[in-house]
Amino acid sequence: MQTAVCKHLGLLRGGGRSGSAQTTGRCTTQGRVMPPRWRGSAKVQVQLGAGSVYPKYVKSLFGARRSVQWPARAAKGQTVVSTGVKVEFTAKEAALKDAALQRDRADVDLIKEFGKAGKFFSAPLMPIAGATHTMFFNRAWGQFYDSKRRETVLIGGFNNWGTGDFRAQMRHVQTQGVDGDWWKCEFKVPENVYNMRLLFSDGGDRFDKSDDDRDYTLVPTFAPTKEECEAAIEEEIKRQAITRQAEEDMHEARDSVNQQRAGLEFHFKDAYVEWKHNDGSLVLWTEPAQMVPGTTATVFYNTNMTALNGQGDIVLMTGVNGWAAPEEIVMKRSTNGGRYEDNVFETKVTLAETTHVLDIVVTNGSKSVYDNNNRKDYHLKVASGALLTEAEWEAAAVALFKKRRTTRLMHQLNEERRQEELTEKRARTRMEATKVLRKKLMHVLYTEPANPVAGEKVTIFYNNKNTNLEWSEEIWLRASFNRWTHAAPLAPIKMGHVANCPHLCATIEVPKDAHMVDCVFSSAGGDEEWVQYDNAMGLDYHFMTTGATTKPPPLHVMHIAVEMAPIAKVGGLGDVVTSLARAIQDIGHKVEIVLPKFAFLNHSPILTQMTHETSFDWGGCTHHVSTQLVEGVRVYFIDSQNGMFNTGSVYTTGNVDGPKFDFFCKAALEFMLKSGRQPDIIHCHDWSTAMATKFYWSDYHHNGLHNPRCVFTIHNLEFGQAKIGEAMFASQVATTVSPSYAEEISGHPAVSTQLAKFHGVVNGIDPEIWGPEEDQFLPMQFSSDNCTAGKEASREELRRRLGLTGWEDRPIVAIISRLTAQKGIDLIKHAANHTKSRGAQFILLGSAPDPKIQSDFNALGSHLSDENAAFIFQYDEPLSHLIYAGADMICVPSIFEPCGLTQLIAMRYGTVPIVRQTGGLYDTVFDVDHDKGRAAWEIFGSVDPEKDGVDGTNGFSFGGADASSFNYALDRALDGFYNDRNWFRSLQQRCMTQDWSWNKPALTYIELYHQAKKQ
Repeated sequence: MQTAVCKHLGLLRGGGRSGSAQTTGRCTTQGRVMPPRWRGSAKVQVQLGAGSVYPKYVKSLFGARRSVQWPARAAKGQTVVSTGVKVEFTAKEAALKDAALQRDRADVDLIKEFGKAGKFFSAPLMPIAGATHTMFFNRAWGQFYDSKRRETVLIGGFNNWGTGDFRAQMRHVQTQGVDGDWWKCEFKVPENVYNMRLLFSDGGDRFDKSDDDRDYTLVPTFAPTKEECEAAIEEEIKRQAITRQAEEDMHEARDSVNQQRAGLEFHFKDAYVEWKHNDGSLVLWTEPAQMVPGTTATVFYNTNMTALNGQGDIVLMTGVNGWAAPEEIVMKRSTNGGRYEDNVFETKVTLAETTHVLDIVVTNGSKSVYDNNNRKDYHLKVASGALLTEAEWEAAAVALFKKRRTTRLMHQLNEERRQEELTEKRARTRMEATKVLRKKLMHVLYTEPANPVAGEKVTIFYNNKNTNLEWSEEIWLRASFNRWTHAAPLAPIKMGHVANCPHLCATIEVPKDAHMVDCVFSSAGGDEEWVQYDNAMGLDYHFMTTGATTKPPPLHVMHIAVEMAPIAKVGGLGDVVTSLARAIQDIGHKVEIVLPKFAFLNHSPILTQMTHETSFDWGGCTHHVSTQLVEGVRVYFIDSQNGMFNTGSVYTTGNVDGPKFDFFCKAALEFMLKSGRQPDIIHCHDWSTAMATKFYWSDYHHNGLHNPRCVFTIHNLEFGQAKIGEAMFASQVATTVSPSYAEEISGHPAVSTQLAKFHGVVNGIDPEIWGPEEDQFLPMQFSSDNCTAGKEASREELRRRLGLTGWEDRPIVAIISRLTAQKGIDLIKHAANHTKSRGAQFILLGSAPDPKIQSDFNALGSHLSDENAAFIFQYDEPLSHLIYAGADMICVPSIFEPCGLTQLIAMRYGTVPIVRQTGGLYDTVFDVDHDKGRAAWEIFGSVDPEKDGVDGTNGFSFGGADASSFNYALDRALDGFYNDRNWFRSLQQRCMTQDWSWNKPALTYIELYHQAKKQ
């Protein structure tokens, strides 16, 4: 006989919580183990053999020994005489039947059996998705036991209060001879929920929660996981949206047809087969006189006694049934106009089957004079008799609905295809980025095969002469798998020499379940203190495998930030938070962002789908948390009821912003704690959320939020240096936005003591936000394949919009920048003058927060503005896109620039950057005359560009901060344009082909996240 046993992991005790409670199922069918939780359609068969006695009791799914009311059950203790009767049922069906039996038991019996284990329990004990339950609560053990209100209420909800909130009035239970003050009520657990949150109330302001002041949480059996549930909810939302859209489409179609009907009926009353003047002379008539739908007729128009008399060309403007399907037809002089022959014009008109009225207005060729029948228009009757029936009008509405629906579905299908193509493109560029990173590593380390295969051998080649172990006479390989988590790590292996090769080698067997090979190298095989290691500066060396039976578990990263593009963007920080989160998520990791719910976000046209996530009390007030997907990333907005974030902008003043953002940091951590989140990484940004790293370790790590490690990014060291210093100390990994900027600030006291954890990672841009292939602000979308034509169209439109001349097609030099000292305002002014002196055109888009600086630029603009120079002192997003696409060169003469996005965006649009060699500008722009080697290494991983036939140069650069240094770069760029236009266009095309997306930076950040996890 086959049996099924489900083990209950314990009842709630005291004020405890069963958030981790699960059900384990095991089936003793021929030694096979049934998967936990008995979900799906797994079958359990009960074989009732001939002459066997049906068991009086079996152990129920929840530990209570009860009779099981299975189908074909004999009376209690009765022998079943059968030859092979088989009763088949699912595990869930069995659980539901057992649950019904439990709920049928007397209340007192249930309380006697289970009431001593905790203050409340349900029958069945473990909630079952889709089942009705009875909840029992011992008020005598509750937190409002002394309340004078004789009312008890169960307050519940599902999916972390996201769906199905309810209040159930509980009834008092008579329990003679049983201790306690017991109450009960019924509630139902829906099918598609992953948890149930609940608390008890006295009907007033007293509540019973768990000991840590959180709501109780129950996890139903036979329920989807959180991810499955959220996916199902999302699908249901999509289905409902499709249904709503169909209803709206049908409603709009009927409205459209009704408007057409009303117009047709109105015009039909005033329609005639011909129109005459008061003297009886014809103005407008047709042949045949009674037009017939579905045929062709000739329309005649007599200009005598009309406003068009004596005009040259005559144009007939027509529509049907109330000006639907408008059309313009040039008429010709008629040779069949009778006595009006000299002034009659005619044209042929084709009538559709559904035409009832032909609407007409007549004008001249220049459309300066009209005859519209004294603003009533002319209406010629096409069909005699009645118009359409009600059924025909409804059929017309259905036909219009189908047409619109087809158009919409085709649009959706095209959008889905576009998204699939974008996904494939991202995967390809990510693969190319990985290849470049691997190629740049080959002078130190490579494998054969290049992509290790799980279950097969791989040979690892290592050249210690290019590492910190170059002095060691012997090298030992220390390897494992799956980021050092594999159950069978390898013993150290001494690497051997390879003939005619500077690399040493060792061969290892890759287990079938290894999705990654991990390795570091050491100067000896032991663990003595004197042994030195090469662990890639703490990152270790890793190679992904193919064909593994396991996949790398995704990281859970939560960003705490005060900026996020496009909803709360002030500067580059907002762009980085959004784009980095998207890039990490695209690779397969879970990424969430926590933001303050500033007051101005209430008016955002993007945030129209926010839903309530949770609420919690902390810091002397209640905090409501809402959530929505923004740019495809899950964002949580903390709305503190003390008004802390009730501001009209992200930043106000330092006196206010400092305490405000510190408060937000703690609120964000409190949200993680109260909602049960345990991310792997908490990523904080700049001074505004720097203190979250310190607060985490001092207040939260040892109080429930134990799992995360902290990563901190400096976007600009100019502000909040004291708080940045705190974060540098408290974080496990720290980064800034480019390697050169990391070097420039490495001596600052806030940074200098933490250099071992400090990394410079160049920012990227999101090519789907910044890209001419789909940019709706451009007159023509283009790619690197048609770069020359696309930029030419943008140049023409840019000149037209700004009033610049197109004579000689002069080069356009542009600057898009805030006008501050950091951006090099003196060099910007010099660029304007020098560009014009070289015969080129100059465009400046930007403004100064300092009134004095703005006044200086206003004067400069007044002096230089003409057909070759334009100054726009306000930010204009659509115009910025057009400038990026239409300009030939863009100048970024910053005094210091942590990373800079302007030069990256410009190259994406095929505009050549001219930059000062500082920070991220130096790391991303490679001078065509001086940086061929550096460009080949960074872009292609090549150490010999001539041999490999590659050229990664992409712009012009200068080192000084004076005008002559700037001229050295700007003049070379202009000379290149003037002397060899084809070469310059090829340089623009080369800029477009380079990948400055988040592909490579995201891969680096993932390694840094894993490094932080190890700390």
